[in-house]
Amino acid sequence: MLIFEIYKNSKLQTRSGKSDLCVMSANITAVGVLGSESSGAVAKRKGIKLSFDVGGVVSDASSQALASLNWHHSILEVGDEITIKICDSDQADEAILPSKEQIYRIKKSQEKAEHLAFERARKTYFELKEKYDDF
Repeated sequence: MLIFEIYKNSKLQTRSGKSDLCVMSANITAVGVLGSESSGAVAKRKGIKLSFDVGGVVSDASSQALASLNWHHSILEVGDEITIKICDSDQADEAILPSKEQIYRIKKSQEKAEHLAFERARKTYFELKEKYDDF
């Protein structure tokens, strides 16, 4: 199976992979004031937040059910070095299961996004209803 060997500053962090994965990713995220002309992000107006995550998605061929898995999360600093070695191996670390608190936050975030999408759609509906009411 395909695995990612992840190193941070030459130290092995994880060997991610699973035989039933359909997606695997390693992401570095930088949020904040990233350049001299940047005003920052809503979540980070001052400074920079750097993070690194390794995750994946499994699916059940019969039901097409998807489940998200995580192997690694770390905060990075300027100067850190990340190395990803792509390997073929039968050995990988177990994925880290999300905590109940993380699952709750994810569900709340999804509900909020759905509510915002609903509000936008409702606003558009009423704007267009007025405009095209005579048709």
